[in-house]
Amino acid sequence: MPDRAKYLALVLSLYLVAVAIVVTIVAAIFQRPFVDVTVNLAPAILIFLVVTIVHGVRHDLDS
Repeated sequence: MPDRAKYLALVLSLYLVAVAIVVTIVAAIFQRPFVDVTVNLAPAILIFLVVTIVHGVRHDLDS
């Protein structure tokens, strides 16, 4: 597996962990089910994922 693929896998897994933690905290604060909060935040989660990938690709192309 090339280094870029390993790095992408690491970044995406850390992203998933961070999103899960944030959604869990929001669900706990507002006392709502985890899935309900995830569905409501899905557009923001997807936008942030795309921005994170584009940002990483731009940095990769610079080097």
